[in-house]
Amino acid sequence: MNILVAGGSGFVGSNMLEFLVNKENINITTTFFNTLPKVKNKKIKVVKANLESFKTCNHITKNIDIVFMFAGHVFSHASLKKVLDNNKENQNLNISINMIKSSINNKVKKFVWLSSFTGYPNLERIMSENQFFDGDPPLNYFIPGQQARFIEKILFFFSKLKHSTEILVVRPSEIFGKYDNFELNTCHAFPAYIVRLNEALKNGKNFVNSVGNISNIKNYIFCSDLVKIIFRLTKKNKKKNFNAYNISSSHNYSLKQIFNILLKFKRFEGIQILIGKTKKNKKIKRLISNSKVKKEIKFLNETKFETCVKKTLDWYLNSKYASKKKR
Repeated sequence: MNILVAGGSGFVGSNMLEFLVNKENINITTTFFNTLPKVKNKKIKVVKANLESFKTCNHITKNIDIVFMFAGHVFSHASLKKVLDNNKENQNLNISINMIKSSINNKVKKFVWLSSFTGYPNLERIMSENQFFDGDPPLNYFIPGQQARFIEKILFFFSKLKHSTEILVVRPSEIFGKYDNFELNTCHAFPAYIVRLNEALKNGKNFVNSVGNISNIKNYIFCSDLVKIIFRLTKKNKKKNFNAYNISSSHNYSLKQIFNILLKFKRFEGIQILIGKTKKNKKIKRLISNSKVKKEIKFLNETKFETCVKKTLDWYLNSKYASKKKR
């Protein structure tokens, strides 16, 4: 089986490559644009590619059975301004269209696109797949959320054309784990707090000030678990040309609870979280249901959450991020 991981330098792409190299009878190709993939193995063919070129996409998808489309900008609240300032907001759309068109053209069997839970509205209940388009995404997720929705609509349109390619859309909850981004000016909240705790330790402080409402509750998914589930979905027999799946853990956590887990580790012993005075905003729950994926593949062998946090912390402490001097 020939597999293409588009975006092998990124967070999810790196975890998928690490997972795939342990599989038998798989030929792996991965693409990168600026940064070489972090996962290196003789089984991986590495290709530098500009996916904004349809010609390039058409070339790299030839003789491929499964495309994992993980390339593109990952929007966080912190990185959104940078993306907009550099006029990069249309890049995800361009490369996604090029990749699905070339995959169909080359008769790729399965095309997997990584969507985002940011497309979901704020509803006072656990949201299933058919509620993705019910009302606008919240303001802080509006641009990435609407972009995810638009690309899904484009993929749905292509699924209705006459071809043999099955399109799978996966909507993960907030992802964390090895190979994540730990740059404070662009990363998500979870890795940001790991960085801030470590910086406090290095600077001899015994406290970290909280930011925002740390009581808000989300689903999380460990990236190693995510890629296993995505791969398992590709093993399903084809029933229709388009399908969307939520992927999340079975447990929900607030940042306050995650803080408390981190503070149990000996490294951060004695550090306190100072919760400042904030406006009495309503506690927000953004929760998605994983019942569809559990039912269809009968698999959600997730790692214990505390173990996932420890593995993430260990990876960070051994990475370039932890040793990087603060500017």
